[in-house]
Amino acid sequence: MNHFIWILGLSVLLLAAANAQERQSTRVGTFVDYPAFPSVTLQNTRPISVLLPPSYATEKTRRYPVLYMHDGQNVFDEKTSFIGKEWRVDEVLRDMWADKSFPEIIVVGVANTGIHRMFEYRPGAGGDRYIRFLTNEVKPFIDLRFRTKKGPKDTAVMGSSMGGLISTWATLRRPDVFGQSASVSMLWRFHGEAIVDRVERGPKQPVRMYFDMGTREFGVPEAELTAGMNDMRTILAKAGYVEGKDVETRIIEGGEHNEPSWAARVDQPLRFLFPK
Repeated sequence: MNHFIWILGLSVLLLAAANAQERQSTRVGTFVDYPAFPSVTLQNTRPISVLLPPSYATEKTRRYPVLYMHDGQNVFDEKTSFIGKEWRVDEVLRDMWADKSFPEIIVVGVANTGIHRMFEYRPGAGGDRYIRFLTNEVKPFIDLRFRTKKGPKDTAVMGSSMGGLISTWATLRRPDVFGQSASVSMLWRFHGEAIVDRVERGPKQPVRMYFDMGTREFGVPEAELTAGMNDMRTILAKAGYVEGKDVETRIIEGGEHNEPSWAARVDQPLRFLFPK
């Protein structure tokens, strides 16, 4: 099954890369791009894009919280996204910043490398290496070049699907670095065993975590999806994580496993991570 998913993912990646040449960029806002960020830890390179908030250029002494997002090529731009659809994080933030309903933050989109995604985003040895990459290479680079708030309470990580798994894993493995995480459309029963084990064994970490699950994920019956989320609510509660304080769990009616669905609700995890 995992081999089939890997082949399917590679096929989608190649098809999307071909189609991307014909798309126009949909980004809005001020970006700084690093097209081939190198990693000693992972022995590969990937694009990283940094979205700066509106006041960054004028308020020269102000520092900003930072959100790191996985699958960065899908976060801001239809031109670079796998299927020509994106999270629209830049457009959503533009609107929330315009009406003053959301604090200004820096968003760092860290792209995946296609065939390595499953290894890097899976909790365990591969995920630990990826977290070292974020902790020892990406975050110091961003903190050096931009006016960031460096502490864990001002540093969040977010992703969907496997990106959701690695986001939660990052807060559990390095709560001293990533104090908050948002895991969107995260299928607990797909490679989530290490997370469940770590939560159950404890200790409870001083972090805040958001989880959601749509009712139309991958064609899985709604009852099974709901049961999975309820199981995790129970596990988190037994471990001492308090709903509404330490964690927020949501079942999204009609939510699907794709970028348009995530774009439609991305304001919810954003508001949890960085409350006004």
